[in-house]
Amino acid sequence: MTLRLLLVLALLVAAGPAAAQRPGAGRMERRAQLEEQVLDRFVQRAGADLELDAAHRTQLRTYVRASAAERRQLHRASLELRRRMLQGLDQGGDDAQFEGLLREHAELQEREQALADRELAQLAAFLTPRQRTHYLLLWMRLQENARAMLMQRGRGALAPGP
Repeated sequence: MTLRLLLVLALLVAAGPAAAQRPGAGRMERRAQLEEQVLDRFVQRAGADLELDAAHRTQLRTYVRASAAERRQLHRASLELRRRMLQGLDQGGDDAQFEGLLREHAELQEREQALADRELAQLAAFLTPRQRTHYLLLWMRLQENARAMLMQRGRGALAPGP
């Protein structure tokens, strides 16, 4: 259960550096520390499940940290786009505005797919196809658990999704 709580807090870090300038910056710092702990535990678990040696665990740790930073950036962009979509609906935007939002959504999906493709290529450098499959299942489980916890706490309304 502690790991699940840490996962939720790690997802909440998506607010990014701008939040550090607002009141509650100490909370953001704590969340960043918790995210590090979550990532470390995930790498430990994945390393054990995938039977990685120390060198491959180090590669996985490096990969996970770099990937997490890119994913946070895309997550923030997704949340911002959803906020603007909802705002447009609430304020009665015109068709041109919605066309622009839909284009941005398509571009965001392309960026997410490009990141997924890059990630698979990076994993292929040090994991076998079987290990990559197992890793992806572990990652999906982590994400599903984090989303479920966010929904339980009433914070999932603007979480990324289809």
